[in-house]
Amino acid sequence: MHGVIAIVLLLVLTGCATTPVEPLPTANTVYFTPSPQARTNTNGLEPPRDLRVPDICPLDSPTWKVISPYGPRARTRNSRTSFHEGIDIKGERGCNVVATAKGVVTVAHWMSGYGRVVVVDHGNGYRTIYGHMSSFSVEKGEQVQKGQALGRQGATGNASTAHVHYEIWKEGKHLNPADFMPQP
Repeated sequence: MHGVIAIVLLLVLTGCATTPVEPLPTANTVYFTPSPQARTNTNGLEPPRDLRVPDICPLDSPTWKVISPYGPRARTRNSRTSFHEGIDIKGERGCNVVATAKGVVTVAHWMSGYGRVVVVDHGNGYRTIYGHMSSFSVEKGEQVQKGQALGRQGATGNASTAHVHYEIWKEGKHLNPADFMPQP
């Protein structure tokens, strides 16, 4: 038994059995305890949506349909063949044309072929174009929010029926708007 007491006494005296004593703080010493890094399980989480990327239908209409898709089309009123750089969407009579993402209106006037047209620059390489409108609700230079009315669908310019001609451009190249919209 004396042997066990001697070992315990030896451990206590050499400091092996006790917790180490921290030195006393000195003047101008800053002490901090680093916080553990927070870890978030990202499995199953959707990335945040960029409100500047067009992703809704440009018509505020419960029912709408694409009446002319994006891409090559045969025989239009003005030529034998052409490439349709947007899509034509028809909604309920008198429905609003809305911004499909937030941005700044850079054009709101009459343009040959497009009729009354609004162009929105989203500031991230994206630009959207809304043509054939019957009226405007915005002016050049105005900041618009996603879903805000830009005007009403119409049949101005080269249009035979009321609809909106909708284009999406990314860094100077046109994209298929159907890839950015929900299905009707």
